[in-house]
Amino acid sequence: MHPILFWKTWTSFYQRLFWVCAAFFVAALAFLWISNLHSPGPVFTTENFQELEAQEIPIHVFQRGTTPFTITAENYIVFDHILGGALKPNLLASYFFLALLLTGIIILLSVLTILTRFWFYMGMGLFILCTVSFRLDALQLFG
Repeated sequence: MHPILFWKTWTSFYQRLFWVCAAFFVAALAFLWISNLHSPGPVFTTENFQELEAQEIPIHVFQRGTTPFTITAENYIVFDHILGGALKPNLLASYFFLALLLTGIIILLSVLTILTRFWFYMGMGLFILCTVSFRLDALQLFG
C-alpha cells in the first residue's frame, strides 16, 4: 500500500484547505524566526544611572589636652542605579495575532450557523461565554 494513499481520497477542496493551513503554519514559523532575528532584545530594557556623591569620613582622631580633633577627608562614592526602561513590544506580532484571532472567530461563527438546533445553541452559548471572557467592557468603547 502506498504511504499517502489517503491523500488521493480527499476532495480537491479539502486538499486546498490543507495547503492553506500549512502555508499559514509555515508563515507563522517564518514570522517567529524573522522577528527573533530582527530584534532579539528583551521587551524590558535596563537603564543605568550613575550618581557621584561626596561624603566626609573621619580618617584620624586624636586629642590634645581636653580637645579632641578629627581629621576628615572627602570620599567619593559612586551609586549605580539600574532601572527598568521603556516597554518595547513587537506591535506587528500583536496585529498579526489579532488578525488571525478575528479570522478564526469569523470562521467559527460561520460554522455555527449550519449546525442543528441543539448544537447551534450550545455553540452560541460557548461563543457568548468566550466573548464575555474577553472583558470588552473594560475598554470602554462606548463611554
